[in-house]
Formats: sequence, C-alpha cells, structure tokens
Amino acid sequence: KLCEHKKLGDFEIATAGYKFEVAFVAIFSLFLGSGLYSRNKVWSSSIAFWEDIVTKAPKKARGHNNLGVALSEEGGFERAIPHYLQAIQLDKVYSDPWSNLAVAYSVKGKDDEAISAMKEAIRIFPSYPEAYNNLGTLILKKKEYEKAEETLKLAISLRPHYGKAHFNLGRVYLEQKENEKAWNEFVLATKGDLDTSEGFFALGQIGIQLKRYDEAINAFKNAAQRGNMTPQLEFCLANA
Repeated sequence: KLCEHKKLGDFEIATAGYKFEVAFVAIFSLFLGSGLYSRNKVWSSSIAFWEDIVTKAPKKARGHNNLGVALSEEGGFERAIPHYLQAIQLDKVYSDPWSNLAVAYSVKGKDDEAISAMKEAIRIFPSYPEAYNNLGTLILKKKEYEKAEETLKLAISLRPHYGKAHFNLGRVYLEQKENEKAWNEFVLATKGDLDTSEGFFALGQIGIQLKRYDEAINAFKNAAQRGNMTPQLEFCLANA
C-alpha cells in the first residue's frame, strides 16, 4: 500500500488544572520509489504530501482523511473538517474520519457535533477503546456523569490497562466528590499505560488536592524518576 490510515488519538491530559486537550497520533508510511528525488518538493511537508495525493486521487477516502490529520496537526482544524466530511462521503464504513471529525469539532467548541461524530465512529468500529475514552471525555464536559462513567468503563473493558480512561473515570468520581473512588482510578491509571512522568505528576497534584500528602510525595518522586526534575516538579514535591 502507498499509505496506511491516519487517526487522531486520545484527548490527552494537560495536568495543570486537570484540563484535557487533544493529542494527535499520526501513523503513516511513505512509499520510497525511483521517483524520490523528483518528489522532494512534494514531500517537503506532510500537508504538501497529502495535498498531492488528494490532487492525483480525489476519490480516495484515505487521502482526504490523512490530509485532514496533517492539517489538524498544524492547528488547521477548520480546513481539516471538509476533508474528513469528504472521506466520510467516499467511504461509508471508514471509522477514522468520524473519530478525527469529532476531535476537530471538539477543538472548535462544538461538543454536541463531536459527540455525534464519535458515536458514529463507534457504530462502525465498536472495538476501538480510544473512541470510548474520547466520547466519555466529551460527555463529562456536559456533566452527564452516569453516561460518562458507563462509556469510560466500556473503554476499560476493551483495554484494562488503559491509563487515560482510568484517569478520566477518576475525574468523573472527583467531580461528584467520590474522592476514594477517584483516587483508586488515578492509581490504576499509573499502574496502567499512564505510568509516565506526566501521569505520576497528575497523580501527585490530585494527591495534594485530596490531602494525601505521602502518596503525593511518592507520585512526584516517581515522576522525577521517569523524566527530568523540572522547577515545577521540584516545587510541587516541596509543597507536598
């Protein structure tokens, strides 16, 4: 194949203030053939590459989807949306552009449209845990806690070690003042695939909020072991 699908990833955690933003996971391969040198200009950027693909193959859904991702990675969500819609029109059973469209809508503050798009992605591909995590995060923004909890648990059932889903489920409980349940989910997040400097830093912040200072100290130390002891991290450790 010339290229693989490209799909935007999770709504990633921005630990300061517990806000959640969008992260992109762009996975693609380039076919390097005899025309490499003549195509250097075309391949000067991801956007230029996919624009060239779309120009030459305008009826290929994956080209439009991947161009949308390339634009989104550069902050061009408004320009990306028509390409996602075109990909959807060209391939009715292609879930990736629906997921990517949901991310773009969310960034633009169109949460209802984002939820509808993510539900459509799940209808087409019901075994994608990232979609449930993203949907749960969107529903949580609307303070629909029961629906958000149910959706995030579906993500975890598909991937038990899914750290971001555990973290978001913890947020559901934290907003409802169910602090012990929240803390347990935050711990499970770092025992899963959020065992990163960022994950432990977030755990430490929440530990301070819940006055679990010993656990917060351990979390900040774990964060330092997995990354650099930044001034912010050092300050939070001292504070705990």
